[in-house]
Amino acid sequence: MFDTRTLLICGALVGVTACEQQMPVEVIGAPQECAADSFQHLLWQPQDFLNGVTLPKGTRVIGPDTAVTMDYRSDRMNIAIGKLGRIERIYCG
Repeated sequence: MFDTRTLLICGALVGVTACEQQMPVEVIGAPQECAADSFQHLLWQPQDFLNGVTLPKGTRVIGPDTAVTMDYRSDRMNIAIGKLGRIERIYCG
């Protein structure tokens, strides 16, 4: 029969295995970065300036008072537009 210590060790291993299987792939591998640093030259340009720019896939252009999800994705670039219609912030997340 199993002793208490063996059952505790088996239970811990099952718990670790269950957690490991639920972890996103990006957490296990090297973190992916977005290209925000490459687009900092766009700061303070009018929002219409973005019409002539090819942005990375998944980029969010966030207007003033726009609701967005708060999930963090290191590979997603966000461009925040201020109330005056200018690009105020370019960041990953």
